[in-house]
Amino acid sequence: MAGMSFEAFYEVAEPKIRLALTAGYGFDHGREATADALAYAWEYWDRVGSTDNPIGYVFRVGQRRARRSRVRWRRPPALTDGVA
Repeated sequence: MAGMSFEAFYEVAEPKIRLALTAGYGFDHGREATADALAYAWEYWDRVGSTDNPIGYVFRVGQRRARRSRVRWRRPPALTDGVA
């Protein structure tokens, strides 16, 4: 994919990354992580586009974003004093 424009990369990569991230992290987190990862790819396209596997690279960025988002929004466990 070296030498490919970001727009051409987006057309190929976005559906694959979105499907994988929504399957692993749920619809909301997966779509948000996909958008974040593709925004990262756009910003750093010179570096991302020259890797051997840019789709995999951007997918990993999306995974990190989804994990952070999921942890941040997870409810803390309810604490009880043992009295019902």
